Amino acid sequence: MKRESKIFFLTIFSLIMLCAAFQTQATESGDESGKVAVVNGTVISQEQFDREMIAVQEIIEASGKSFSAAELTTIKKTVLEKIIRYELLYQECLKYNVEIGDDEINKKYESTRSQFPSDAEFQQRLKELNNSEELYKSQIKRDLAIQRLINQKFKPAVTDEEIRKYYDDNPDKFKQKSQVRASHILISVDSSATKAQKDTARKEIEALLSRIKSGEDFAAIAKEKSQCPSSANGGDLGFFSKGDMVEPFEEAVFSMKPGEISNIVETQFGYHIIKLTDKKDEKTIGFEEAKEEISRSLKREKIAESYNKFYADLRDKAKVDIFLKY
Repeated sequence: MKRESKIFFLTIFSLIMLCAAFQTQATESGDESGKVAVVNGTVISQEQFDREMIAVQEIIEASGKSFSAAELTTIKKTVLEKIIRYELLYQECLKYNVEIGDDEINKKYESTRSQFPSDAEFQQRLKELNNSEELYKSQIKRDLAIQRLINQKFKPAVTDEEIRKYYDDNPDKFKQKSQVRASHILISVDSSATKAQKDTARKEIEALLSRIKSGEDFAAIAKEKSQCPSSANGGDLGFFSKGDMVEPFEEAVFSMKPGEISNIVETQFGYHIIKLTDKKDEKTIGFEEAKEEISRSLKREKIAESYNKFYADLRDKAKVDIFLKY
């Protein structure tokens, strides 16, 4: 799917610039004492910087993109600046006596651990990041403290007049294009596949279409046979608009009626069977429906503006010495 590829690469590059985890090469180091920076007297160690670099390196490798020396230098500077930012914010937490209890830390820790299939895999991931349970809990404490500080310091008010003005000034933002919700079954075919491989895939999708026409459940077959990640949800792709999917897929799905199942559709990803489950006509979202989301959006903007000014002031007043050699 075109949309899935787009989201994947946007995610990679946003994480490269913002993520908290990477590994640097041995030639890129701080001074002889192992310091990469000192922030108001607090040392940022080479070990800490290396730990922050691990995940970034993983993302770079997963992207398959090559970076120039200048781009990699920018990434390293961004990672170091992130560490400095968090240190300055945590120093503010200590200044304002922001307290985080053990129960909060343990709850967050267990929540993260539960996302792994087993404790052994969670421990392995900590090891890969040069981390430990104790160190990770310390990081959680800092993260929660900083979030609490921000929540306490920045509580913007948004008036009804501001919400109304935003709605009236941005009419295009409240025009919702027609959307469809569909499920699909995919038998993938590599772009370099031989005719024999394509014929095999075609026969497989034809057999699945025959099963569906004979009355078998579409979602059950999708879970069993589809080679798309959406198989976990019975093939459900959610709602999407024109322009979100590749052209042959869109041509088929936007010509269908809810409940209808397509014949075999071929795209560059392989062979699909599509089921249209819902359809929404183009409409303008009314003020009352949009009001709550506008309010949240304006609050986020005000928080971001206040936070940026607050942090810029912190950074200007801070004594920061950088020793990292790029």
